[in-house]
Amino acid sequence: MTRPASPALALLAGLLLAGCASLPADRGRGELAARLPAGTALPDPAQAAPLPELPTGPLGPDDAVALALAASPAVRAILAGLGQAAADRFESGRIHNPRLSLGRLGEERHAGLDVVLSDLLSLPARSRIGAERWQADLAQSAHALQAYAGQVRAAWYRLVAAGQIAGLRAAVADAAGARVELARRFHAAGNISALQLAREEAAATLARTDAARARSERLAARMALAELTGLAGRSNAWRTPERLPLPAGEPPAVAALLAGTAEHRQDLAAARAALAAGERGRRLARRLAWLGEIELGVEREREGDERRSGASIALELPLFHQGQARRARADADLAAADAQVAALQLAVQRQVRTAAERVATRRGIVETYRDALLPQRKAIVEREQERYDFMLIGAFDLIAARQQEYDAWQAWLEAIRDYWLAVVELELAAGRPLPQLHAGTDSAGSADVLAPPDAGGGHDHHHHHLHGDTP
Repeated sequence: MTRPASPALALLAGLLLAGCASLPADRGRGELAARLPAGTALPDPAQAAPLPELPTGPLGPDDAVALALAASPAVRAILAGLGQAAADRFESGRIHNPRLSLGRLGEERHAGLDVVLSDLLSLPARSRIGAERWQADLAQSAHALQAYAGQVRAAWYRLVAAGQIAGLRAAVADAAGARVELARRFHAAGNISALQLAREEAAATLARTDAARARSERLAARMALAELTGLAGRSNAWRTPERLPLPAGEPPAVAALLAGTAEHRQDLAAARAALAAGERGRRLARRLAWLGEIELGVEREREGDERRSGASIALELPLFHQGQARRARADADLAAADAQVAALQLAVQRQVRTAAERVATRRGIVETYRDALLPQRKAIVEREQERYDFMLIGAFDLIAARQQEYDAWQAWLEAIRDYWLAVVELELAAGRPLPQLHAGTDSAGSADVLAPPDAGGGHDHHHHHLHGDTP
């Protein structure tokens, strides 16, 4: 059985073991939190997640992200994966445990202790490679959490928009019902044909189905956000604001966004750390290509009162191969890591430029609706109202104009939603929050000029008016 042959060898082994990597504290959650926005708290995936305290007011996008980080099973899975990487980091800085052998043949007893000497020779390089891979794992986990937070924010914007659109479609359905009632009275008085009445009834039916579809989409959006935040099946005591915020500040210039990606894009940091590990791995493979496994040990035998001891060494002879496969594999791994970095750098440029252009375009669409189309639709309704008052058009012409105004309102709400989804995409592409885009406090529908129209159909006392809240 082999054992350290001398106090010097025992001391050397002790020093090596003392310098080995230890298991990362809290499985790396503290190091991971340092890569995320300040104040980010991460749960222990090994413990059951309690139901977080819900905000007393409407749930904002930041609140939704905080809930997701605390309670989402998907987040806990990401953190559990980091725990597995922490175990790999620990093993990279350790040598194999010594092998103890015991035997007896008749009166002869022997014992041995063997250590793998080649482990000791490669330990410093393997430990540095493990440290670089650990940094890659940390960065990749941070990127996964950022991407998940982006999904949560996008789901929040979709839910608020779906609520506004559902409210608008309910108002349209009510207005269509009022049109049908008016048409039935006109038909009973002989003022319109049965065909025109049938058209109005069909339009009201379609409006009701549109309202039902909007309610269904609102429920689906709520369930999607509840799932992402970990609240599904646990609590329904939460609500979101009734209106989307309007676009606020301008995003940074594309050049500034691109310049910051080298520091803030965690997936790019992960790829570069993996490349550094690959470079060290190739150097290690070339340096130790001819070196196979080396075992060093001490054996001790006892037969009766006679005791014998001695050292032993076992070498792997490079007769059939000389590490060619190891070198080739290391070269291929390095080439793949280098290609990954290059491909990701190109993708980052495309993502930033595309997202920035999309934000600018969607902002322009929102402003066009606000400054041009909605006022134009409102002016059309006012002129049609005047024509109706002078009996130049019928009631249904006026109601049709109001229907088009409602359709423009829904398109505007969808444009605001799409703008904020583009902002989420841009922040993910830049790898960091862009607070200047969230500086506004106004909300969609708060301006008087954009108040939704009265959907009844004019000032005549025969017309049914719908007075609803701004969607």
